[in-house]
Amino acid sequence: MELDYIRSIQADVVVAGCGSAGFGAAVAAGRKGLKVVLLEKNNKIGGVLSLCPMMPFTGAYLKTNNQPIGGIISELSDRLFRMDPPAARVRESQYNTFGDELQYDHEKLMIAMYEMLEEANVEVLLNTTAFHVEMNHNHVESLLALQDEEIIRLLADVFIDCTGNGFVAWKAGVPFKQGDENGNVLGATLSFAMFDLTPEAFQTGGDLYRKAIVNKGIEEGKLDSEFIGAYIIQGVRDDIGIFNTVMKIGIDGTKSDQVLKASASARKMAHQMADYFIKHVSGFENGRLVYVGPLIGIRETRRFECLYEITIGDIMSQKHFPDGTVACNHPINELYKSMETGLIQLETDGGVGAYYTIPFRCFVPKKIENLLIAGRQICCDSTALASIRAMSICMLMGQACGSAAKIVHDKKIPVQQVDASELIPDLIRQGVRHLEN
Repeated sequence: MELDYIRSIQADVVVAGCGSAGFGAAVAAGRKGLKVVLLEKNNKIGGVLSLCPMMPFTGAYLKTNNQPIGGIISELSDRLFRMDPPAARVRESQYNTFGDELQYDHEKLMIAMYEMLEEANVEVLLNTTAFHVEMNHNHVESLLALQDEEIIRLLADVFIDCTGNGFVAWKAGVPFKQGDENGNVLGATLSFAMFDLTPEAFQTGGDLYRKAIVNKGIEEGKLDSEFIGAYIIQGVRDDIGIFNTVMKIGIDGTKSDQVLKASASARKMAHQMADYFIKHVSGFENGRLVYVGPLIGIRETRRFECLYEITIGDIMSQKHFPDGTVACNHPINELYKSMETGLIQLETDGGVGAYYTIPFRCFVPKKIENLLIAGRQICCDSTALASIRAMSICMLMGQACGSAAKIVHDKKIPVQQVDASELIPDLIRQGVRHLEN
């Protein structure tokens, strides 16, 4: 492929995508002394954190004992706690299938994340979109990306795909699945935030999804019939309500036209719901719609074939793998067609310490020798995805991949030969918890 205006960058590790997974991967690899280049297609880091600001971190604490999962997500939260005034708080979720939620001041979170990337000497390229992968047999040779009007060729020993859609893995030819056996994918939602609410706004009377209120609005013709409820989370301040409730079903997150069309429709629905709640629901009388996400938040796209596929059976049996990289008991939140399918609570052993771990093999393609995959596109079945996709969990997946990149770089071995007996103790030394078998 011959292109003009190419500028080359040589790195030890290239991380594509700076959502939670990409952030964890870049910080972990940078701290190992590797030259890390992190590219992000948007003008701001964060991924879903930027598309759905103020949505809490779930999965950062194990539900059964409220113990932190450690690693970079715990470091990040500690930074926020230490700010004056504190820029985060741990709040008990009103939805009993979830563990404690980490609420945060979004702008302070961004400051902390940028600081951690800078301290790890990570070179961050914003407004940079990958568009081509150059292969040499089973080896990613380089990644071509467009930054403004300049084409950049990124070369590295190790590439880590944290794009969410798995662009690098897809272009490298890694096989993938999309949706369940019927092609259904998890619903996409647009979040928005309201300020100046009173405590009454968060009193649900046992109707957690406010279905009675929403159904009444639909019957009156004041709310769109597409609404299936109102999922409202109390924010870092007591007067903030975060709605993650404008859902779009059947959206292919790999198709920009579908995402943009659904986002435009969802934005209108967000304003409609905010106006209705201000006029008709107690606690919202003085509420203000402060922020609507720029795009719908995509939960599912491609899931790539790797050395191991984690399944719903592994999750429900709380399987601990020898190469487990992150502890998780996040609920299986199946948002396919409605909230009726519900939140499946994990079986527990007497209610204490029940969790599963996600094995490193889920991040390792079978054939590509210098590519790792982290985030929602790892190797899992369609139901397991509904549990593993939490931002906190993805951040530690990235941390595992960034740490493994050091082993691959130093030993000059394929990613398939990373020894879990070397990687897992390293993650434990980094503060990742609950990995001991």
